[in-house]
Amino acid sequence: SKTEQILGCSYDEFKLHLEKQFEPWMNWDNRGLYNGTENYGWDIDHIIPLDTAKTEEDIIRLNHYSNLQPLCSHINRDIKKHKN
Repeated sequence: SKTEQILGCSYDEFKLHLEKQFEPWMNWDNRGLYNGTENYGWDIDHIIPLDTAKTEEDIIRLNHYSNLQPLCSHINRDIKKHKN
């Protein structure tokens, strides 16, 4: 599929890629959860942010699995937001 082409791997390989980076408290049941505290839920985070893209090719490159990681929702939504 087009998504797998952009990711650079299959969905199963992408899932394993994320799981290898899980912290002990992370699991698939708390993906996307957020309550403003640390270690409650996690998001799929772009290591190099999408807003740095200048072209469509940059957007595709930044959505490659190697630029994606699981990250605590609190850090991703609150702390990173305040750095910009």
